[in-house]
Amino acid sequence: MEAEDPLKDLADIHLPDPLSFWPPAPGWWLVALLALALLAYAALRYVRAWRERQRLQAALGELDAAYQRYQDAISQRQDPSAAGLSFLQDCNMLLKRVALLHYPVAAMYGQSWLRFLDKSGKTRQFTTGAGQVLGDTLYRASFDGDAARLHQLCTAWIRQAYTPPAETQPYATGAGSMSGEPGHMPYFLPEAQYAQDGGAGGGGSDGCGDGGGGGND
Repeated sequence: MEAEDPLKDLADIHLPDPLSFWPPAPGWWLVALLALALLAYAALRYVRAWRERQRLQAALGELDAAYQRYQDAISQRQDPSAAGLSFLQDCNMLLKRVALLHYPVAAMYGQSWLRFLDKSGKTRQFTTGAGQVLGDTLYRASFDGDAARLHQLCTAWIRQAYTPPAETQPYATGAGSMSGEPGHMPYFLPEAQYAQDGGAGGGGSDGCGDGGGGGND
């Protein structure tokens, strides 16, 4: 007679259920949220930087076009003084349009306008150099400035206005605003909007006079 197996009545071993990846542990949810937040932040920074580059290129394109018109007039033997005054007016208007929404500009013209350009552009060329001609655009009967140097100076100032450190400056918050309240993004004021707002606060058409009932310069 065979011996009875003492283990035959034991239950089978129950293996644990396999590990599941869903739902994830709370820690993984936190990691996913942080990753999404970082991606959204990076995307926002990229879009803002791209927009700033587009606005910078638009401003520089207008400046280069104005300088090209001046050069074309000279090459066609037109009145150099008239061509220079037109270029000077274009430069002043463009700088004012860029400045309006990058800085809390108030009623500035003449020497105050030139000192502002020097301070914001980190230079002294507007008060002591080629940029001096921007201080009395409307009252000039002739142009005797250095157009090439002025073009270079205005180009450098516009680039400086769009550098990252400028994001920490207090900007005007809207088209033509002089409040100086912080704005969230630098902007390049379109020419049509600039004209609609009265040419920088109601000043002259050269963009140098502002506010105060037409304090032109």
